[in-house]
Amino acid sequence: MGYQKLFPEIVKKTYSNCNNISTKNIPYTSIKLGLLSKGKTISLPFLDIVNIFKINEEDIPKSQNLEIRLSEFNKDFSKLKKKILSFGFSENPMKAHIISELTNEEDFWKRFHKHTRNDIRKAKKCGLKLKRIENIKDLRKFYSLYTKEMKNFGTPQHSFNFFRNCFEILKRDFFGLNCYKDKKLISSIILFVEEDYGYVSFNVSNPNFRNLRPNDIIYWEMIKWSIKNKIKYLDVGQVDLNPEKDSREEGLLKFKRKWLGKEYKKIYFTRGFSYDSSRRNSLKKFKKVWRYLPSLIIKLIGPWVTSHFVY
Repeated sequence: MGYQKLFPEIVKKTYSNCNNISTKNIPYTSIKLGLLSKGKTISLPFLDIVNIFKINEEDIPKSQNLEIRLSEFNKDFSKLKKKILSFGFSENPMKAHIISELTNEEDFWKRFHKHTRNDIRKAKKCGLKLKRIENIKDLRKFYSLYTKEMKNFGTPQHSFNFFRNCFEILKRDFFGLNCYKDKKLISSIILFVEEDYGYVSFNVSNPNFRNLRPNDIIYWEMIKWSIKNKIKYLDVGQVDLNPEKDSREEGLLKFKRKWLGKEYKKIYFTRGFSYDSSRRNSLKKFKKVWRYLPSLIIKLIGPWVTSHFVY
């Protein structure tokens, strides 16, 4: 069925303040953000974009605060944009994302920069082992690494129940890999699938093992799996095209550019509110504070914050 149609069900089942109100062409989730807030209705919250082919007036819910997340990659983006703006929406340019058009394994390997090939070879020589996430035990191992790294990022984490629901509801449209050094998990990746489109939804790694290049080998194995499963477009996720020098965002941009993709801008179309600079500055301050909260507090309140603090 694909992750787009199933994702609102996952969110609804995970978080009590969320409800699926999808229309014919667009999957939406309505989110209550507190007693005094009127909440938001968002196309695929907690994900970057929605891929749609058309939009009609009946695809616009009556919710006061409404958001549709689109990418320039979307087919007929210009026509969709014009129509959405005619419904009274404002345009909010966000970060970009990178999409690789997959061909075949041999072609990709030849077109990689020699440094990328060497990094993959290094990971293999270091004895890194990959294991597919095939059961709840494997998923719990991923979640342990994920929660630690989300704290380092300054970002509230999803609940384990969220990932369990992704695993159980998406089924064949869920692909995950864990990467181990000896018996220690050092990197993980989760891919959501929509027909011939794959979306890298989560990728975390232990920075102490970065020199072993676990993310390089895990991306390469994911690309090979995607090619074998007839995925044509691989969305490697969000990037900042103008990052600060020597920042984490700059490193992330360099890494994701390695996979032969093209950059596309993302637009969040909103009605009833907008994303201004003050909100973004507040988010940066929040991240700094979150990193220093005790792990016990983060474990207790993180999923609640995630379900109410949707950016």
